[in-house]
Amino acid sequence: MGKNILITGASGFVGRNFTKELVKKNPDNNIYVLSRTKNSDRVIQDKIPILDKEQILRGDFTQELNLYPEPEIIYHLGASTDLEVSTPEELNEMKKANIEGTKNIINFAKRCKNFQHLFWMGTFYVSGLTSEVIEEDKLPKRNSFRNYYEETKWEAEKLVRESGLPFTIFRPSIIIGNSKTQDSQGERRMMYGYLLGIAYPLRKYFRTKGKRLFDNLDSNSPLEINLRLIGNNSTTKNFVCIDDVVECMLRISQTSCEGKTYNLTNKLDIFGSNIAYAIEQALNIRGIQYVGREISNPTETELAIMNYTKPFVPYAINSDPKGDTTNTDNAINGFYERVLMTPTLFTKMLKRFVEQELVRGGKDDTKI
Repeated sequence: MGKNILITGASGFVGRNFTKELVKKNPDNNIYVLSRTKNSDRVIQDKIPILDKEQILRGDFTQELNLYPEPEIIYHLGASTDLEVSTPEELNEMKKANIEGTKNIINFAKRCKNFQHLFWMGTFYVSGLTSEVIEEDKLPKRNSFRNYYEETKWEAEKLVRESGLPFTIFRPSIIIGNSKTQDSQGERRMMYGYLLGIAYPLRKYFRTKGKRLFDNLDSNSPLEINLRLIGNNSTTKNFVCIDDVVECMLRISQTSCEGKTYNLTNKLDIFGSNIAYAIEQALNIRGIQYVGREISNPTETELAIMNYTKPFVPYAINSDPKGDTTNTDNAINGFYERVLMTPTLFTKMLKRFVEQELVRGGKDDTKI
């Protein structure tokens, strides 16, 4: 008989991609996903049609769990990833999801009679603001964090490490769409959210000039603008594609990975200058420049962009640290060729996102 495997966060960006591939490649195992509500059931069935209704179990990991059948393996991929938490109520909800949720999963696993392994989805940004190399099998010392997301995930990883359970931790960097198709799959957070925060005010700006931003995408003449952004050309960011992350997770799960942590980062960094160029290419504009930590006498458009992109500014200013990938390289070597995030691929990813999400039949979508 196959093993019972439970996945949380199956409706999320990582969760749905991972679940699809796990089901395909593990026909002998009994794979179940956790769902909080009937509406969540419908979302999961829509996004993961490969699943049967019987594979969806009702439960909420922010509360005590009692599920049947009991899993032998859990992939805890569910979390709150909001980068902009500003009220005590929002912070409590994030703590409930990321810290208490992890604690509940650990306690549930300990009650399961035949439990074997916990795979936990962390983030490379438990590193916080540091220039030190981030080792895989150590929790970085508690540094200053860019936001509560990073801090709560640091707390949660600490719980996993101290749980006494057989565990494996995945730490991806910034995840974007599929490397082969450049499909963003409807994802509008992280880098895509940053791009949207720039595109919205620019659309309004160009309308005041009698021009339509998205109608110009296929033109040979980029729209000109003198646009200053907070950030630095030399800032380095690390991006990984969703298909690369999923392939790594699947491969690592088949190795002797107990007690190990895997930094799922890219071999190549993307510079701030690459990001500015990719945004220009995606929106077919010219004139973006990063000017450091402040913009003196910002224009109305620059103020609007600063407001929209506020959660992302700490990432635009501070470079990502380097990460040790010895465990990841050893697990993947010879079985799978990692995707390299080149500036060319990165630009293609942003251009495809604009085509998918912001353009409708070549028209400027006024409903956005």
